[in-house]
Amino acid sequence: MRYWEALLISWQNMGRNGLSIPFVIGSQEFLPDSYELQSVAELLEDIVQTERTRVCISLCHEISALILKPIGDQLPNNGFFPTHNGSHQGHVFVINLTELPDDMGLISEVLTERFEYEISHGLFSKRETGSYQKFNAADILFIKETFLQYELTSDTRTL
Repeated sequence: MRYWEALLISWQNMGRNGLSIPFVIGSQEFLPDSYELQSVAELLEDIVQTERTRVCISLCHEISALILKPIGDQLPNNGFFPTHNGSHQGHVFVINLTELPDDMGLISEVLTERFEYEISHGLFSKRETGSYQKFNAADILFIKETFLQYELTSDTRTL
């Protein structure tokens, strides 16, 4: 299981909606040193290439942020599967976000640019306050417990 799958599934199992892209990217800080850190583009490519988990990009109204969340076979009516390298893909679904293009490469560019400041400044967690902040103790505990629960090792992170 990939680190991002473990986080998204654990978060959803706690009754929560999804995690922001900066949160998922920042969580890599708590992986063993043997892990090669992913960029936003590499994360999205990894999601597209992973067969097990279908992920949705949507807007979380609670924190006014784009989030990633696992979805099953029941797809919402108001979204689309962006193309990947000109072909259909069925692993990343975008819900009702007119600001995102219909191609994964372009989505990667948009989201990389959108979150560049936050990620480069270590601001990974967006709360109801409306701004991204450094991880707090609860965030760190959730990440560490999730990685421990899923026994993540170096061979579960790489493509």
